[in-house]
Amino acid sequence: LRSYIRLARQFKMSEAERAAMCEAALEAAQRDDERELVFAVLERYPNAHSLRVAKAATEEPKLKERAARVAEAIEQGSPGN
Repeated sequence: LRSYIRLARQFKMSEAERAAMCEAALEAAQRDDERELVFAVLERYPNAHSLRVAKAATEEPKLKERAARVAEAIEQGSPGN
């Protein structure tokens, strides 16, 4: 999973593709450190797609607080959101 997350972080791809990879990684993540890596990718690439993934993650009680902070950071860092 870490390698998959690294692909999302390092390779050139569309915003939608990156967000979809992050969404899939969040669903597959079993450990908090894996989720943290995904949130770091979402923050690194602030856009409407990343914001959607972060906001969706707030529905998960265990992720709610961290996902809300990521969504807020994305909203502040991405003009047009």
